[in-house]
Amino acid sequence: MELKIVRVRKGYQGALQIAEGGPSELMAVDVECDGASVKFTGPDVYRVYGGGVFEGTLDSKGIKGRFRFKGEDGDLETLHRGRGYWEQ
Repeated sequence: MELKIVRVRKGYQGALQIAEGGPSELMAVDVECDGASVKFTGPDVYRVYGGGVFEGTLDSKGIKGRFRFKGEDGDLETLHRGRGYWEQ
């Protein structure tokens, strides 16, 4: 999973890409930042990740957190700062 966050007029948005064997379509997400807390929801139009809520914590190395789908927690994810896998 990779997330590129950019500042916009009303806060932050992100381009989310999840790879399961290959790159998926980019998902545009509204990112909520409150101190070190980061939260976003996968858009409903995406079959697998739509409606899933990611909550994590930002530190100097990146974001650590997990998706929650229909009340069930997913695996702990670490989103590292810097260039993503698909940018290399």
